[in-house]
Amino acid sequence: MQVSNSNSSLNSILESDDKQPLLDELPDRYSIQTEYKIVEPVGISYELLGSEYLGSLDSYEPPVENEKNPLGVKLSNYVSNVSKYVESKEINIKNQYVESYLLENVNRNGTAPLLLRPLAALLALFGIHGFGQQNCVSCATAVIDSLENDMPLIAVADLPEATIAANMVKRLHTGISTEELINQLSHYEKNDELNTLLAIRRPVIMRMLPGATQGHSCNVIKFKDSNVIHFLDTQKRTHFSCNLDQMAEKSAEINKFIGSVGAGGIDVWKGRPKDIYIKPKQ
Repeated sequence: MQVSNSNSSLNSILESDDKQPLLDELPDRYSIQTEYKIVEPVGISYELLGSEYLGSLDSYEPPVENEKNPLGVKLSNYVSNVSKYVESKEINIKNQYVESYLLENVNRNGTAPLLLRPLAALLALFGIHGFGQQNCVSCATAVIDSLENDMPLIAVADLPEATIAANMVKRLHTGISTEELINQLSHYEKNDELNTLLAIRRPVIMRMLPGATQGHSCNVIKFKDSNVIHFLDTQKRTHFSCNLDQMAEKSAEINKFIGSVGAGGIDVWKGRPKDIYIKPKQ
């Protein structure tokens, strides 16, 4: 188990959606009786980090195209470079990529609104990152795209207009609790993999705080042939990981990572629009 407020990352080439186990399509060996309530239609997810929080949508056209990092490190290169100098299994190096590269680099340009920057800078000195920033959708999708495309990406510095429903393809679950999420993840096995986005709705009282938004997004990632599940929040530069057989006993740490969840619960999303980074020929 690892808890980190500094550096953490991962970047793997995951297989196609058809081969990737879904939280709502667990293999037959899993038998879970949990019921999930659908609290709203897909379109309502636009509330999460929606346009009512800052400005018009004129400057933003979904899906978000995160910034390519020409000096960044691909997962494939990271694995090959580390293996030259350190005797370690490839899967362990992939897990290190999450913990020592993505977390530090994805949100390197993130910035809070002007009035909140002095406080954000002060909090960062104490290891509290991401205060007031409004680019969590860009951060979470940059992680997904980096892994899917073996392409190091940097999140857009400030993107308050971005919404999850406009940037992800499939919503697997709507309005589940942290406990239900843990229950689902605890049934995964070593040969399963995940590359998903969590959309966390915050309690109403939290939305009244300075710099607050209606919700937050982060990632849950697991490499095939690994026993480790990563909870990754590149905007806040926090990371937590544990082995599959530790999910239940680490529920307190997972709850701490996810934070307070409002009545709307947590949505789990998978898949990004295709060909975002492929430019049409002129």
